[in-house]
Amino acid sequence: MQYIICDIGGTTTRIAQASEESLTMDPIFFPTEQDFTKELHLLKEHITSMHMNEPIHSMVVGLPGALSKDKSTLYKAPHLPDWNGRPLRDELSQAFQTPVFLESDAALVGLGEAVYGAGKGQRIVAYLTISTGVGGARIVDEKIDAATYGFEPGHQFIALPDLQGAYLPQCTVCPLPGHLEAFVGGEALHHRHEPGRLRDVLTDQEKTDAARYLAFGIYNMLMFWSPGIVVLGGGLIVHDVIDLDEVRKNLRIINSIIPELSLLVKGELRDVGGLYGGIAYMKKNTF
Repeated sequence: MQYIICDIGGTTTRIAQASEESLTMDPIFFPTEQDFTKELHLLKEHITSMHMNEPIHSMVVGLPGALSKDKSTLYKAPHLPDWNGRPLRDELSQAFQTPVFLESDAALVGLGEAVYGAGKGQRIVAYLTISTGVGGARIVDEKIDAATYGFEPGHQFIALPDLQGAYLPQCTVCPLPGHLEAFVGGEALHHRHEPGRLRDVLTDQEKTDAARYLAFGIYNMLMFWSPGIVVLGGGLIVHDVIDLDEVRKNLRIINSIIPELSLLVKGELRDVGGLYGGIAYMKKNTF
């Protein structure tokens, strides 16, 4: 049986065929279109071009944002506003006559890391990606943990303005300042700097501050999710814009309640984490 896995991020889309155990082709990569109709056309075009010798059994699609309660569409995609409320699941299901499952892109990457990557062997895994935005998920017993509307750790408040209205960073798509994503998300940081790679345009002090703010967000996750390990991914982690040793140092400083901090590690699967997460998702939900 053949399955299709799509990992649609705010910047890049990845598509691959898969069996019950592994990817069966090299993934296809292309820039994610802001325009929903254009992206849908590209998805259909690339999937059709795969020349599979048997019908598609089912498809799982990771998406960058909060899903509707029935997981039929994106409720809010901060970095892809034209996608909000659009019938992606039904469009793909009708085009290829197969069941389609929508899930958070960050949750699929987290699942991939929990089953095949840096979190393998751990019962409770917290995953956090620091990329265009900030996303994540809690994985328990190799399954994405139950949630009504998914997980949005990037939109936790880690600071509130004082009564004098002191300046706080703001996400480019959020009405209120103080979210974790405003302090460490790639798009928010780019918005406050000249064009260029963040590792080049951020000062050493700004990188140190980002590590401290990220530690606050991770500490909140430890309090609520109590994982055995925290796996970090995304461009700002992969390219060492944020130093994990600095994050660990700050976690030790602010910890006041738990006897031992969870392991904090980089993800191992990088660009294909969401695709391997799709395989793990299919094994639990459709095989």
